[in-house]
Order: sequence, then C-alpha cells, then structure tokens
Amino acid sequence: MEKITEKEKPQKEKKPAKKADTSAATLSKFQKFSVTQVHRSFIQNAPYNPRTISEKAKKKLRDNLKRVGLIEPIIWNKTTGNIVGGHQRIASLDALERSDDYLLDVAQVEMDEKTEKEQNVFLNNGEAQGDWDLERLESLYRKDKIDYENTGFDMGHIYQLFGSNPLEESSVEELEKAAEKLREAYDMMEKTSHKAVGNEEDDVDFFSVIIFKNFEERIKFHAALDLTVSKYIDGKFLTAMLGQSGEGPDIAEDHLE
Repeated sequence: MEKITEKEKPQKEKKPAKKADTSAATLSKFQKFSVTQVHRSFIQNAPYNPRTISEKAKKKLRDNLKRVGLIEPIIWNKTTGNIVGGHQRIASLDALERSDDYLLDVAQVEMDEKTEKEQNVFLNNGEAQGDWDLERLESLYRKDKIDYENTGFDMGHIYQLFGSNPLEESSVEELEKAAEKLREAYDMMEKTSHKAVGNEEDDVDFFSVIIFKNFEERIKFHAALDLTVSKYIDGKFLTAMLGQSGEGPDIAEDHLE
C-alpha cells in the first residue's frame, strides 16, 4: 500500500479554534499592581521627578486626552502617595477638569521610596524601551493613512525618522504650506520663484529643516543668536548673523554635514 506523507494528506476542513478554558487560570505572579479608585487629592507629584515637558508636547498630550481620553492608568505608590508614572498626563487632566476634585482609577503599587525612584526613571528611559520598525511604521502612515499628528509626531520628526516624508502626495503639500507661510511672513520672499531651467514646476527646495535633539536645544540655538523662538527665520538674516553675508569668513568644511 502506498504511504501518504504528511504533506500529501488531503487538507481537512479547518474547525473553529476552541476557546481556551480560563476557569482554572490564576493571575500572573508578576503582576504587582491592582486597579484602585482614588480621589485626585491623594495623588501627589513626586518632588524628585526628573522629567520635563515643553509647551508644544504638553499641548499634544492635552489634545490627545480631549480626542480619545485617558486610556492607560496613572501608576500610584500607595506607600508614599507619589506618582510613579504619569505626571504629565495627570497635569493635563487637572487642566481639562479645571480642578482636582475628581476620582481616578489608578494602577496601585506598594514599594519603598528607593524602588519608586528607580521605576520613575526606568518607565521613562528610552534605553529600556523598543525601537521603531520603520518599514511597519511607514506602512501605517502610507497604507493605513493614519494621521502623523495624532501619533504625537510633527513633520520634523517624520523627516528625522525617514529622511523624507512617507505621506506621498502630502509631502509636496506640506512643503508648499511651509513655503506659503514663509512668503507671507517675509515680503522679500514674495517674488521668489526659484524655477529650474526648462522646468515649469516650482522648485520648493529653497529652505532647510533644522532638527534639534529636544526643545531645550532649540531654545539654546535661538538664545545664542539672540533670535525670537519662531518656526520660520529669514535665511538672509540668519546668514548675516553668522557672518556669511559676504563680509564675514566662510563656513569651515568640518562644520558641514
């Protein structure tokens, strides 16, 4: 009799997967929190909390809370009454509630102060978190058409991650919007056309995007040049400030990347 291998066996109709019997399951021994409802007045900001937030990031967080609400709990240490994770979220909640007279479901933990401080840093430490799979992230923006602003990024972050804008048609639109704001802000740029020879399309590559590590670095840059903190700076003015208006020295090659 001819033997039928596993690969050659006729495919049987698949039956629906059976639901797992969870009646005998127990709570993971690694879960060290319980969900507890606490009055806001009992939840204290940790006085040592080393995290800060810019006004721009604060607005993003507040807008997200208004749009979808609080979808993860604040981590609260019952032992000290301090927040372990969620200082910025609760500050935004206070602003939206316009008081601290409300109840909140929190992830309650009980730990000593040293462990609390370690976890406060650990929970915000990028070195202890994952990285972006850029192909999948790009697919979310390009194919699933998710809104990059609703994910907490702005166009500067998008270019920093991908080196270009993965939003296809939106890329040119974003650049044109930025160019229009520049033209409106500075009269000297109103008649700037910058057209390539033999090309009927406008060349939008007449400005540069500068990416800073964080908000504080951006502030330092503007302070060093005695500039107001603005998204748009006249290139001629900046060139003159750097001594490159034709009367100052050339930029050294090792300063260029």
